[in-house]
Amino acid sequence: MRGKPIITMLEEVRCYMMNIIARNKKALVEYTGVITPVQQSRLEKEKRESNKWRPFPTGDDPGNVYEVQCLPHKVMVDIRKRTCSCRFWQLTGLPCRHACAALAYQNRRPEEHAHNWLSMGAYNSTYQFVIQPVPS
Repeated sequence: MRGKPIITMLEEVRCYMMNIIARNKKALVEYTGVITPVQQSRLEKEKRESNKWRPFPTGDDPGNVYEVQCLPHKVMVDIRKRTCSCRFWQLTGLPCRHACAALAYQNRRPEEHAHNWLSMGAYNSTYQFVIQPVPS
């Protein structure tokens, strides 16, 4: 597209975007998950890896702070603040393996602790708009 005149290039970009929006809307019409499929697969990987880590509650009153160990490594997880000392949770919005271990200790689902921008609601609001066709 870059080698074409500006009007032709913009027309091709518009058509490309129309196809992408239509394809993504159609692909996830019947999907019922809490977070998007790509993020769900990443979270499943973190859940599998969390089996190697052992959470230990620190004794705080609400029970949200944990030390999670896989010796010789130790990290701190705060479920209420959605933070982990590995910083994966803060950077991606997705609970890391340490947070998944702490959440499993509390019998909670990690999907519910992912950031809102990874939710299906945010995804659907991204694709709620349509690009109108332009007659010649």
